[in-house]
This record gives sequence, C-alpha cells and structure tokens, in this order.
Amino acid sequence: RRVLFRSAPVLSPIAVDSIVNAANAAAGIAPNTIVHAVGTFPLCGVAQATVDNIATTVFSSSNTQVDFLMPGSVAGGRSAAVGISCAGRSWQGYLAVVAVAPAVFTPSSAILATVTAGQILPVYGTGFGSLGPPGADGLARLLLPVTATLGGQPVTVEYAGEAAGFAGVQQINIAIPAKTSPGTYPLQLTVGGATTQ
Repeated sequence: RRVLFRSAPVLSPIAVDSIVNAANAAAGIAPNTIVHAVGTFPLCGVAQATVDNIATTVFSSSNTQVDFLMPGSVAGGRSAAVGISCAGRSWQGYLAVVAVAPAVFTPSSAILATVTAGQILPVYGTGFGSLGPPGADGLARLLLPVTATLGGQPVTVEYAGEAAGFAGVQQINIAIPAKTSPGTYPLQLTVGGATTQ
C-alpha cells in the first residue's frame, strides 16, 4: 500500500518595514511610547513583542501591523533589541531609543485645540519620556517639564504625566487663560527640547 507524505506548509517570514511613533508616524521612539510596527505579519492573530528580551504589552496586531509598548524602563540614548513573534515565526532588530519624542494623538498633521476661557484642556499623547514614582494621587508625573503654547502664546501646564489606565499614553492638562476668546488655536507642547507636531 502506498504511503503519502505531505510536506509541511512553508511559512512566509515576518518582514518589518518601519517602526514609528503610533501618534504621528515619526521615527523617534522614546520610553513610554506606543510603537507602531508596519510590515508583513502573515497569518498573525495575536502577536508577542519583547524589548531587550523582556515581554512587553501588545495593544493590537494584524497581518500588516503590530502596536506595542516601549517600556519606561528602557533608557534613551541607546539601542534596544526588539523582537516580534506570531504564528510560529519571529523577527528581531535593533531600535535607537531617544530620551523624548513627543507626539499628540490627533487626526491631522497639526494640533488644533478648540477652547473656551478658563477651562482645563486635557491633551493625550505618547513619547514624552520617562515617568517618576507615583504621587499621592497614584499617578506618575513626567520627569522632564512640559511647556505649552496656544496660538503662539505660553499657557500653563497644570499636569503632565501618565493617563490613568492607559499604558504608554501621557496626559497633559493645560489651563486656558481667562481672557482667551473662544475658538480654535494651534497648540504645541515641548519637552526636553523636542516639540510635538
């Protein structure tokens, strides 16, 4: 009787084309950044990611992208080993990590804020750098100070730290001056000499 042998299916390799900041698609990656890896991840349902051989949070994955967290424990100014694996295949490369690479989650290339006088405006971003220990409210503040301008004018930053319950997201609360006319203004945030988009 004949015995038929079936060859194992050939699995296409993982190919990573780019690794960027998830908020602005820029190349700078800092501690506490949500990272967007773009490439080919065939048959990838649930991916795993490591940084310096330590597992990190994966937010989402598909056949074309994997979003994961660059941990706050990774210091800027050096290269980190990044690994991505799914469906029995893996990829590893090295990624330059900078101290800060701030970006704000916004649907456009510019940050436009619609404000009213006297309000506290929360702004959400990623890549603002390392966090200190939790404060009395349980929230960790950014180690480097954040400054802000609204319509080109300096405004007060009331809070700059982690967004409660959202790993990799930083929240910046801005006090809108009482004399501000209601409207939409360009907003810029600066930390460690780097400015948002």
